[in-house]
Amino acid sequence: MGYGLGVFVQTTECGGTVITHNGGTVGSATLMYGTPDGGRTLTAVLNWVDDAGLSIGAAFGNAQRRLVKEVFCNEECALDHGPVPDGP
Repeated sequence: MGYGLGVFVQTTECGGTVITHNGGTVGSATLMYGTPDGGRTLTAVLNWVDDAGLSIGAAFGNAQRRLVKEVFCNEECALDHGPVPDGP
């Protein structure tokens, strides 16, 4: 299941590993991700309206996937390997 001590261990689209615990309450939702070594982290908050006609569930999921991909993946999937060096 990849869960323990209130956190989840997930595999990203590029095959790296992140530790996460997301949550929400009326009016806001949070994203919290980090690499196992703590070298990269992502935290974000999204305000939302609790109205079925104004649901942002799909947009929230898309934003979550995009943020994780932007922070933790690149052409060489630097996850678990530290930053990708500049240059050739």
